[in-house]
Amino acid sequence: MKKIIFLLILFFQLVNCLKAQVNTFSFLYKSRLNKVSLIPVEDSDNNYIVPMILFTGKPWAPSDMDRAFLMKLTPKGDTSCYYYTIPDSAFSFQNIIKTSDDGYLVAGASKAIITRDSVNLLLIKLNNKFEIEWKKHYYLYGNWEMGITKIFPLDDNDFILAGMVTKFPSIFIYPYLVRIDQYGNITRETIYNSYCGSRYEYLLNSSKTRILMFANGLPPHSNGLSVTIFDTTFTYLSSHVLPVLGIGVGGNPFHAKWLNDTNFIFSYQKRLVGSPFDDKEFTIQIHDTLFNLLQFDQFGLPDSYDCPAWVKGFDFRHPDTIFYAANIGLAFGPPPSGYTNWFMIRQTDGQLNERYRHFYGGDSFYFVDHIIATSDGGCFVGSRKFDFGTGNFELLFLKLNSDGMLVGTNDPDIQQRMSLLYPNPAYQEVVLETYLDESTIKIFDVNGRTVGQYSGVKGKNAINLNGLPAGVYVLSLYAKEKFIENYKFIKKP
Repeated sequence: MKKIIFLLILFFQLVNCLKAQVNTFSFLYKSRLNKVSLIPVEDSDNNYIVPMILFTGKPWAPSDMDRAFLMKLTPKGDTSCYYYTIPDSAFSFQNIIKTSDDGYLVAGASKAIITRDSVNLLLIKLNNKFEIEWKKHYYLYGNWEMGITKIFPLDDNDFILAGMVTKFPSIFIYPYLVRIDQYGNITRETIYNSYCGSRYEYLLNSSKTRILMFANGLPPHSNGLSVTIFDTTFTYLSSHVLPVLGIGVGGNPFHAKWLNDTNFIFSYQKRLVGSPFDDKEFTIQIHDTLFNLLQFDQFGLPDSYDCPAWVKGFDFRHPDTIFYAANIGLAFGPPPSGYTNWFMIRQTDGQLNERYRHFYGGDSFYFVDHIIATSDGGCFVGSRKFDFGTGNFELLFLKLNSDGMLVGTNDPDIQQRMSLLYPNPAYQEVVLETYLDESTIKIFDVNGRTVGQYSGVKGKNAINLNGLPAGVYVLSLYAKEKFIENYKFIKKP
């Protein structure tokens, strides 16, 4: 009897262990071409459908769209791709949503390969097998580039597409709104030439009667963040200031999502409040529909250039579990040879109280593009890893569990850390940044002797090294008396 009970306990422990490992993976898409991924959608089988764009040229150099395709990643990380051709055209996929018939609507752009003089709005309707049902091009005369950042389904099977265009030869960027029917026919279209910003973000209210457009530098509030409201015929209704704390105007990228019918969360990049210098941080605000500021938070690393994931910086399925993705220590322009940085995955509750933050990368230059909350309580992350050999980015996709972790794998594609130690090598001190409860650290020399021990180290901790001789050391991190991870660092003379 005791043996049976023991075997049952062992069985349930094994089942729980396997459950913890379900639906986490990493996948590195390698290609010598210049490429990016955009915000995926999750289908009813928990596959992730990712729009992919291939470009001519190299990052940080003159380039243009070449072609696009869709990549499907299964819950186990297996992949399949769906390729499309548009005769005599270069094209991109910029946004995708599920439709009520279990198909997909894809919005993007196309250009004639020969002239590349003006851009077309590209609309493609796919069935659930990713086959084209219809395809439409709409010529935007005199407009050099365009981007569709949001697609909003309406109750009458129409869709509103919201984005931006750049008018040639100007570098100015203008808001662009389009309404189409279920067959892709344009029923209304507006380019607001009287507005000019660097980027736009959009929300549709719960009653689907008002469009909120977020921007910086728009009149009559050209010195800060603003919200402009239109109805669904794209008639201008009003403009409002979006309050921000601290010094400086909020910067790109902007992201917004409704928490409920009356409050929305908004993220952007901004100088750290209280910092004497321009230390850019991931900034989050919660506002009500009167645009009153209800909650405010900032996070990143000190003295580094930190910003939200460029295409989508946060997401949630339930407003009490919010996932964030942030770039940490970005380089301006092409990174110097050997440059390394990290990106951060963070989770908070609906009041912005932090549950965890984890770090990925550290072995190359990384750039995180988007994050979505998934139906199993975890998240899916799209990022880029720079290949110093080819001069292009490889695309790295992570499916993480509800704790923001890859589990059950020692994956060579990415390092994951629950804290950070920097700088390395160090001279007088190292800084440990950890957000684990009841955390302690021990420092060991190469002979395994304990040369330092500290408790209560949650947060940012400067550790004095002046009493240690030059050499190699290992810092071990513990939380609630459980070993978490090791860090090897060098103490310089």
